Amino acid sequence: RARDPQLDREVAVKVLRAGAHASAHERARFLREAEALAALRHPHVVTIHAAGQSAAGAYLVLERVVGARPITAAAADLDWRARVALARDAARGLG
Repeated sequence: RARDPQLDREVAVKVLRAGAHASAHERARFLREAEALAALRHPHVVTIHAAGQSAAGAYLVLERVVGARPITAAAADLDWRARVALARDAARGLG
């Protein structure tokens, strides 16, 4: 959780482990994630605002979704109809 002072909004920041702690495979996967998010526009997929590199490692600046929970956690409290609806929304976002 962070604040974008330039645009005065809350954002989420995802950071890859710094330097030698991240393998080449992890760095490549992180970059692919950024590229995939940048190519997507869907209400069920988080928006990426920026990507970069700092002393802390590679990072992504993402839309902050208030109240969002991982699908597995969200589904635990739902009946089967709501689980189907959640799975449908996730599939639409992936599609």
